[in-house]
Amino acid sequence: AKMALWQLQGNAIAGVKRSFVEALDTMKDVDDEMVTIRKVTGATTAELNKIEKQAYDTASAYGVAADEYLNSVANFSRAGYGEQASALAELATKTQIVGDTDAETAQQFLLSVDAAYKYQGSIEQLTKVLDGANEIDNNYATSIEKIAEGLGKVAPIAAQAHVGVDELTAAIGTITAVTQRSGTEASTALRALFRDRFIPAHEAA
Repeated sequence: AKMALWQLQGNAIAGVKRSFVEALDTMKDVDDEMVTIRKVTGATTAELNKIEKQAYDTASAYGVAADEYLNSVANFSRAGYGEQASALAELATKTQIVGDTDAETAQQFLLSVDAAYKYQGSIEQLTKVLDGANEIDNNYATSIEKIAEGLGKVAPIAAQAHVGVDELTAAIGTITAVTQRSGTEASTALRALFRDRFIPAHEAA
């Protein structure tokens, strides 16, 4: 009985130590990302404190690492989104979780769609696109990951061809569901179609 108790106590101590080390690592990673954000944005101390608090709130809400969210904030800031960067980073985190995709794909999806359809960082418009992809995911044999991957690559040329984002989302969803190909392969096929049929040669170039 004593040996079992000692083992339980040892396991508890080891667990606490492991959690403490992980917490310290997370804090270091957060500090590193905050330094990057300060350099990229030139934010004030008060603004940085607000961003850091949002990082922990988002991490708690979505079950992600705070430094991953901050890395997303930095990337959107580099893309010129300024004050919108934090909200876009949260939406990218949501996209990552809902779509079971990686951070890079989620960010590229939002950046490409926003630039192509001139949403100017509108969270409302971009959320509608994500919701549309989620609806297709729920009803057809495809995934948000494939749709987001495809949208991120083909949205600019689709917008040039005057193809609406809803139509484009449905097209990628249909292609990936029927063929079981990746979003990248679907976007490659659509890019060729848009270039050949809808975009004058001087614009496509």
